[in-house]
Amino acid sequence: MIRKAVITDAKAIVKVQIDTWRTTDRNIVPEDYLKQMSDDDREEMWKTILSSGSAYVAENENGEIIGFSRILKAEII
Repeated sequence: MIRKAVITDAKAIVKVQIDTWRTTDRNIVPEDYLKQMSDDDREEMWKTILSSGSAYVAENENGEIIGFSRILKAEII
């Protein structure tokens, strides 16, 4: 199921984000950077993002968040 993300989804989004980076970017991003990724720092960042209502999450049949999408708005300068 896809639904609009809410602030309480921040922790689960962070888990997906960090797990994904550590798995898919292992040979692209320096190992030290991947190891130092902080759940707490990212959770605060995601709470700010989610307060703007600009993200969606994908849930499995058990209601666990397994993916996310953030909508970025383009600006013409």
